[in-house]
Amino acid sequence: MLDRIRRLPEAKRKLIFWITVVVAGLAMIIWFVLTTIARIKTLVS
Repeated sequence: MLDRIRRLPEAKRKLIFWITVVVAGLAMIIWFVLTTIARIKTLVS
């Protein structure tokens, strides 16, 4: 799999890299928001 990516043109590799970074970032933001909401609910009650 990694070898296939290495053979791609640099523009496509960069696109794959940035898509991966954005997806990982969105996942972390969603996790942060959900855990923050849960913590606030435990503080309020």
